[in-house]
Amino acid sequence: MIVYIISGVIAIIIVFTMIMIVKVSKVNDLKDNIKETRKNLSTLLNKKYNILNSVRKFLKTNFKVELEKIEKSNLEEEYDMELDKNLNILNKDFNDIIENTPKIQKEKKIDLFKTNLKDIDENIYGLKSYYNDNVQKINKLLEKPLYKLAALITKTEKYKKFDIKKEADLEILKD
Repeated sequence: MIVYIISGVIAIIIVFTMIMIVKVSKVNDLKDNIKETRKNLSTLLNKKYNILNSVRKFLKTNFKVELEKIEKSNLEEEYDMELDKNLNILNKDFNDIIENTPKIQKEKKIDLFKTNLKDIDENIYGLKSYYNDNVQKINKLLEKPLYKLAALITKTEKYKKFDIKKEADLEILKD
């Protein structure tokens, strides 16, 4: 009789362990997606920074127009929300200068800058949406009892979403 009870307890422990392995694996996969997305956002911000720095130099050299210089932190390590905000402001200033200066509008290099910046902004928007989707998934999972245990095992806390508003973000993308 005791053998059956011990066998039953061992079976329950094995099944529970297998279930927890699946739950922990799912949490870790979502964490990895979030981490990779933040890394990709940092890469895109770095590209955007470099393009806007080239724009600044081009405008200063060829048209004597000054754009604010923005210092960047170590983008390879982590997404920098403040830099993202500042680059969007600088990009908007660049677009305003173009709109108000017909001479600059005629430059082919300006069109190339605008196209590259627009592509990067669209990719950033897409990555932020993908990030938010993963954050929503992991946060919903962490509300479930077994996933709460998996979160304790993996030392996972709820994530915050990016505050993205399509109209505001896309306004920056306008030509």
